[in-house]
Amino acid sequence: MTGLIVHLGAHRTGTTALQRSLKRNAGKLARAGIALWGPAETRAEERSYFYLPENGRFDAPAREAFAAELGATPARRLAISEENILGSMRRNLLKQRFYAGAGARLEAYAQLFGAAPERIGLGLRDYGSYWTSAYGFLLRSRDMPAFEALKPGLLVEMRGWLDIVSDIRRVFPASEIMVWPLEGVRGRLAELIAALLDVPAEGLTALDRPINRS
Repeated sequence: MTGLIVHLGAHRTGTTALQRSLKRNAGKLARAGIALWGPAETRAEERSYFYLPENGRFDAPAREAFAAELGATPARRLAISEENILGSMRRNLLKQRFYAGAGARLEAYAQLFGAAPERIGLGLRDYGSYWTSAYGFLLRSRDMPAFEALKPGLLVEMRGWLDIVSDIRRVFPASEIMVWPLEGVRGRLAELIAALLDVPAEGLTALDRPINRS
């Protein structure tokens, strides 16, 4: 049976650089028995079942489609990297809530996966800079309220990274949870990939510059 490793992002924690580094090493990882799904795969038209419906539940056809793909994967492990599993960065800002629905979303994905992932990875960053980074990123392509209008709600938001980890632990008690700070892995993505996927770091190549930096 193919095992699962899931990287949840989060947004603005160096996720894009990690995903591109994973893709760069796809051949080496395949030889190590690891298949990769990044955003290009999870958001592909033929894999629309992976997108959580508005009702917050995956139906039987979606669960069956995932099980069929997982069963047909010749690799011994499937590594999935998809930051939107936790929720929407834009919704976080507009609601001034920090992944408020993460627990319910993880419960839905637990049903989709069918079995607990072996390991779940989560990148963190300084909590205050998360909000300013997310706002700056979204402002490049979306209409957003003035940050000053959002700030009062953000200042009283009580949820933080520990709550996200608690959500993961509650939904996936049998999974190993691996967390790392953005500030601690810059320039060390090959080592991070090795630790996340249980492969030797030797021979892995990684991006040496931030993507979408803010």
